[in-house]
Amino acid sequence: MRTACILTIAALSGMRTSELVELPADCQLPPARHGPHRVRHRLKSEVIKSRGHGGAWDEWVVVPEAYEAAGVARELADGQAAHLFPAQLDLARHYRELRTWINGEEGRRLGLPALPDDPVTPRILRRTLAIELAHRPSGLFAAKLQLKHLSVTTTEGYANRPGGAQAISLAEVGKEEEARNLSLTLKAFRDFQAGHRPAVQAPGS
Repeated sequence: MRTACILTIAALSGMRTSELVELPADCQLPPARHGPHRVRHRLKSEVIKSRGHGGAWDEWVVVPEAYEAAGVARELADGQAAHLFPAQLDLARHYRELRTWINGEEGRRLGLPALPDDPVTPRILRRTLAIELAHRPSGLFAAKLQLKHLSVTTTEGYANRPGGAQAISLAEVGKEEEARNLSLTLKAFRDFQAGHRPAVQAPGS
């Protein structure tokens, strides 16, 4: 369960291993409401990389699933522990153990889908998230903010889009991926429209 929590937070937030192990027991900040059906979930952690000696506190805006995973991890942690996860975190090994359990008799009994043999590390999950974000409207800038990169050049490298490649034709990545990326972009735009549609239209509009 703890491994599943770690993987969920890592995959959906883009946190580095150093940031995962710095999640305090009280990392869940109170949800901030920004209007009807608009709730912002945040986790606090120390960002170590490029932040000087000892790091610096920062906040991660996450989807509800990552926020809830942190709450489950808190329930699983030792009540006296200051952090959710141990300082020495070998996520690759933990993932292999989780995969063995899910792909074994217990996982099949629960109807869980089998996990592939591909390796999983926080670095891989972080890069995957960068690619997913970069294909959405203003995605490269959003990925830079979410991954807390100091330079957008770093984000471009993570997202496999060097040289400001948000403007590069999607045809270069093949027709199948082009269709998928356009579908994601259209869905994101429709979600944006739905969230900003006025409740009452002005006369004559």
